[in-house]
Amino acid sequence: MAAVKLNDNNEQARRRKWDRIDRTRHLFERGLSDEEMAEVLGVHVVTIRIYRCLAGLKRSRKVAAPAPKVTTKPAPAKTLCKERTCLRCRHVFTSEGPWNHVCSPCKQSHAWQNGGNKREDGWV
Repeated sequence: MAAVKLNDNNEQARRRKWDRIDRTRHLFERGLSDEEMAEVLGVHVVTIRIYRCLAGLKRSRKVAAPAPKVTTKPAPAKTLCKERTCLRCRHVFTSEGPWNHVCSPCKQSHAWQNGGNKREDGWV
Protein backbone atom coordinates (compact mmCIF):
# COMPACT_ATOMS: atom_id res chain seq x y z
CA MET A 1 0.00 0.00 0.00
CA ALA A 2 2.78 2.43 0.90
CA ALA A 3 4.65 1.69 -2.34
CA VAL A 4 1.53 2.43 -4.37
CA LYS A 5 0.99 5.73 -2.54
CA LEU A 6 4.64 6.70 -3.11
CA ASN A 7 4.31 6.01 -6.84
CA ASP A 8 1.11 8.08 -6.93
CA ASN A 9 2.90 11.01 -5.26
CA ASN A 10 5.76 10.77 -7.76
CA GLU A 11 3.30 10.70 -10.64
CA GLN A 12 1.46 13.75 -9.29
CA ALA A 13 4.73 15.64 -8.89
CA ARG A 14 5.75 14.72 -12.45
CA ARG A 15 2.40 15.93 -13.79
CA ARG A 16 2.69 19.23 -11.87
CA LYS A 17 6.17 19.75 -13.30
CA TRP A 18 5.01 19.15 -16.88
CA ASP A 19 1.98 21.34 -16.31
CA ARG A 20 4.36 24.15 -15.33
CA ILE A 21 6.51 23.44 -18.38
CA ASP A 22 3.40 23.64 -20.61
CA ARG A 23 2.38 26.89 -18.92
CA THR A 24 5.94 28.19 -19.45
CA ARG A 25 5.65 27.38 -23.16
CA HIS A 26 2.30 29.20 -23.31
CA LEU A 27 3.67 32.28 -21.51
CA PHE A 28 6.76 32.25 -23.72
CA GLU A 29 4.59 32.27 -26.83
CA ARG A 30 2.72 35.28 -25.41
CA GLY A 31 6.06 37.12 -25.25
CA LEU A 32 6.65 37.27 -21.48
CA SER A 33 10.20 37.59 -20.14
CA ASP A 34 11.74 34.99 -17.84
CA GLU A 35 11.22 37.29 -14.85
CA GLU A 36 7.54 37.78 -15.69
CA MET A 37 7.00 34.04 -16.20
CA ALA A 38 8.69 33.31 -12.87
CA GLU A 39 6.36 35.75 -11.13
CA VAL A 40 3.26 34.25 -12.77
CA LEU A 41 4.26 30.66 -11.94
CA GLY A 42 5.65 31.50 -8.50
CA VAL A 43 9.09 29.98 -9.13
CA HIS A 44 12.65 31.27 -9.42
CA VAL A 45 13.95 32.66 -12.73
CA VAL A 46 16.51 29.84 -12.95
CA THR A 47 13.65 27.33 -12.75
CA ILE A 48 12.01 29.08 -15.71
CA ARG A 49 15.23 28.74 -17.70
CA ILE A 50 15.29 25.02 -16.91
CA TYR A 51 11.64 24.69 -17.97
CA ARG A 52 12.40 26.52 -21.23
CA CYS A 53 15.28 24.15 -21.89
CA LEU A 54 13.09 21.09 -21.24
CA ALA A 55 10.39 22.52 -23.52
CA GLY A 56 12.94 23.18 -26.29
CA LEU A 57 12.43 26.96 -26.21
CA LYS A 58 15.31 29.26 -27.03
CA ARG A 59 16.04 32.52 -25.23
CA SER A 60 13.16 34.64 -24.15
CA ARG A 61 11.97 37.08 -26.80
CA LYS A 62 11.51 39.91 -24.36
CA VAL A 63 14.78 40.66 -22.64
CA ALA A 64 14.71 43.00 -19.69
CA ALA A 65 16.75 46.15 -20.29
CA PRO A 66 19.70 46.57 -17.95
CA ALA A 67 19.02 49.02 -15.16
CA PRO A 68 20.64 52.41 -15.75
CA LYS A 69 23.67 53.09 -13.63
CA VAL A 70 22.76 55.69 -11.05
CA THR A 71 25.56 57.76 -9.62
CA THR A 72 25.00 60.70 -7.36
CA LYS A 73 28.56 61.99 -7.56
CA PRO A 74 31.71 60.77 -9.25
CA ALA A 75 33.91 58.46 -7.26
CA PRO A 76 37.02 60.16 -5.91
CA ALA A 77 40.18 59.47 -7.88
CA LYS A 78 42.34 56.95 -6.11
CA THR A 79 45.65 58.54 -5.31
CA LEU A 80 48.67 56.33 -5.75
CA CYS A 81 51.10 58.84 -4.28
CA LYS A 82 51.79 58.65 -0.60
CA GLU A 83 54.55 59.38 1.86
CA ARG A 84 56.90 56.41 2.29
CA THR A 85 60.23 55.75 3.95
CA CYS A 86 62.99 54.88 1.49
CA LEU A 87 64.25 51.34 2.04
CA ARG A 88 67.79 52.40 1.20
CA CYS A 89 68.40 55.72 2.97
CA ARG A 90 65.40 55.74 5.39
CA HIS A 91 64.37 59.30 4.38
CA VAL A 92 60.69 60.06 3.87
CA PHE A 93 59.74 60.77 0.23
CA THR A 94 56.59 61.02 -1.89
CA SER A 95 56.14 57.66 -3.58
CA GLU A 96 54.83 57.40 -7.15
CA GLY A 97 52.77 54.33 -6.25
CA PRO A 98 52.74 51.05 -4.30
CA TRP A 99 55.65 49.73 -6.39
CA ASN A 100 57.98 52.60 -5.43
CA HIS A 101 59.88 52.08 -2.16
CA VAL A 102 63.23 53.66 -3.04
CA CYS A 103 63.56 57.44 -3.45
CA SER A 104 64.82 59.08 -6.65
CA PRO A 105 68.22 60.22 -5.21
CA CYS A 106 68.99 56.64 -4.15
CA LYS A 107 67.95 55.30 -7.56
CA GLN A 108 70.23 57.85 -9.25
CA SER A 109 73.23 56.90 -7.12
CA HIS A 110 76.17 55.16 -8.75
CA ALA A 111 75.85 52.12 -6.47
CA TRP A 112 72.14 51.61 -7.27
CA GLN A 113 72.64 51.93 -11.03
CA ASN A 114 75.51 49.41 -10.97
CA GLY A 115 73.44 46.85 -9.11
CA GLY A 116 74.83 47.52 -5.67
CA ASN A 117 72.13 48.23 -3.13
CA LYS A 118 74.05 48.31 0.12
CA ARG A 119 72.89 50.77 2.71
CA GLU A 120 75.05 52.12 5.56
CA ASP A 121 73.50 49.71 8.09
CA GLY A 122 73.10 46.63 5.84
CA TRP A 123 71.58 45.28 2.65
CA VAL A 124 68.24 46.36 1.25
